[in-house]
Formats: sequence, C-alpha cells, structure tokens
Amino acid sequence: MAQPGKLSITLPEGSYELVQINTEIQRQLEANGDWNSSKNTHYITVGANPSTLRIFIKIDSTTYQVDMASSTIRTTLGFNL
Repeated sequence: MAQPGKLSITLPEGSYELVQINTEIQRQLEANGDWNSSKNTHYITVGANPSTLRIFIKIDSTTYQVDMASSTIRTTLGFNL
C-alpha cells in the first residue's frame, strides 16, 4: 500500500529498452497528474549519458524523490545501494 503523498510505479513484466522504461514511468506520472501539462514536460526523466555510459534520473522539481531501496529496477539500471 502506498503512503499518502507517494506514488508507487510498477512496470509490467517484460524486457525493456531504457526509452521504454522512461516512457512508461512518464505515462504513469501523467495518469496521476504528476507532470507539467501547460509546458508538456515531466518532472522525472530516466535517460542515458553516452559519454559516460551511465544511466541518469533527472528530477525537475523539489517536490519529488525517487526511492529505489526496495526496487528490483535499481540493479537493472546500475544503481547500487
């Protein structure tokens, strides 16, 4: 059960490219109203930096946090706790 003020995002089982992961996260955020509809921008973006070959998570609002402590996707994306 999600805590008040928190949104849990679940990706359906499958094989995903990074772009598909980002698209699904942003789709779920939009469905919850957690995006800037007037500017058509998202507060959270997952992408890749080709220069460093690393994944990044960009958060464009101080209102949001990403907690991957109990998530299985953190290791898929290369984040270790």
